[in-house]
Amino acid sequence: MNWYSILKFAKCVTNKSSFPFEDPVVVVKVKGHAIRSALENGVSTYPALEGRFPQVAGLQYVFDPRLAPGKRLLNVTMNGKELDANQDVTLATRDYMCRGKGNLIYARLGLW
Repeated sequence: MNWYSILKFAKCVTNKSSFPFEDPVVVVKVKGHAIRSALENGVSTYPALEGRFPQVAGLQYVFDPRLAPGKRLLNVTMNGKELDANQDVTLATRDYMCRGKGNLIYARLGLW
């Protein structure tokens, strides 16, 4: 779920029947490079308010919005360690996003 959806439906989040999406949450195993690619994509248009900015849990990332899109992501750590490009990561996301929708090019290209 993107940040806009969270804000728009914040009053309804605790009411499961009011959840704005019907697609299921899926769990997939991805490589660290796919996570980095997804995060880079998510910060590529910052500060635009289009819902692309990534909401994450279990990892931390640093980016510089002054840099060119595609070069903004500076650091990604998980459990206090730099995320390795070949590391397997378990990811929970919406099926919609896993299928490459919402400008998630890395999913459409089979990077996960």
